[in-house]
Amino acid sequence: MADQPKQLKVNDEVFIESHGMMGKVVRVRPDGDEEPFYEVEIKRYFSRDQLELIDREADAQKRRQEMQAKSERLEAARARVQPILAAGGTPDPAASIEFLKAADEMWQALGHRPLIISKKTKP
Repeated sequence: MADQPKQLKVNDEVFIESHGMMGKVVRVRPDGDEEPFYEVEIKRYFSRDQLELIDREADAQKRRQEMQAKSERLEAARARVQPILAAGGTPDPAASIEFLKAADEMWQALGHRPLIISKKTKP
């Protein structure tokens, strides 16, 4: 009968063969009668140019500013087209295209697939 591997404990240093990395056992998660699973903390070193700082507040502020700019673009395009349509006229093609592009940009920013699909755009 093959020898059973020694049970690991918290703070044991281990080598993860499948990843070729060293790690430290942080937590043992028993799963009933089966062999337990281990949460392992892996330490890897990277150069500064491989890392990007996550600043959640700055990212959220940037998204808000981008959505505000898209909203203003859509509102400006709508303001050029709507009075002409309300009067029963036909807006010039450039204004109509700008409105459609602004609406499509806002639509995509809200997480939808593009409304306008050109030969260059792949959905």
